[in-house]
Amino acid sequence: VAFPFSRLSIELVLRVIHFAAVSDFSLEPEGNPYASALALCLVSNAVRRAAIPSFLYTVVLSREDSLAKFVHALRIQRDHASRSHPLFVDYTKYVRRIWIGEYMVAPPPAPTHAEPRFAFSAASPSSSACSLHAQIDSDIDISIIAPVLLGAPSLGIDFRSITLLCNCLEWAWWNQTAADTMDVPWCTTTLTLSGDLSRWRPLTSTPEGAAFFAHIPSLVLLSTSIRSPDIQQRDAQYISYNTCKIPDWVCNDIPWPSFHNLRNMTI
Repeated sequence: VAFPFSRLSIELVLRVIHFAAVSDFSLEPEGNPYASALALCLVSNAVRRAAIPSFLYTVVLSREDSLAKFVHALRIQRDHASRSHPLFVDYTKYVRRIWIGEYMVAPPPAPTHAEPRFAFSAASPSSSACSLHAQIDSDIDISIIAPVLLGAPSLGIDFRSITLLCNCLEWAWWNQTAADTMDVPWCTTTLTLSGDLSRWRPLTSTPEGAAFFAHIPSLVLLSTSIRSPDIQQRDAQYISYNTCKIPDWVCNDIPWPSFHNLRNMTI
């Protein structure tokens, strides 16, 4: 029996679509967390417009092919924008949380020369560590992905994808114009890093990376350095002393002086 949507007010119908379009990540890895939202987008243009905010609120790109497909979708939207197509969607307006998994590109080396920090310029970038055209898949258009990646208040990324973040930051840094109203060309307030948190210099040694870290108020670290014995020992200490020892990698490996604005940290 079909549900009598026609008997509901428009406000209530929009609320139902909003909740139905929310991604269900409990379906992974077998199911598609976006299945309901995708089905709603096929109903009509009006339903699609109502579902898009919930659909794009959280974007999880856990595999390399997911990233490529997402960039392809952004290319389609860029084409729609150029033709004022009615199906155009500004992803930067709706993506509030984004996660990038293991994008398998080798991390860039740290630069061998010093550069001024927090110096916006319209000039062309020098040969910094995060060179926009170095060590990056030609299929990944940085000018498309960077505004979405850096426009989300919550950004999560695997450390093996650090090259992608480097290139996005560099693109945003050197494309900042005097007309921009933001102090920095990103909106990130919560940064989540996972994996082997050992190579920080590709970011801390560049002006854009240093500025990015300096403006992060909330940091979440999901390190593979935490082994099962560490957790068991921590639990035992908590039971005995109501406290636990801070892991050595937290004290020694993380460039804490770079996080000038840090207020909250989660391990």
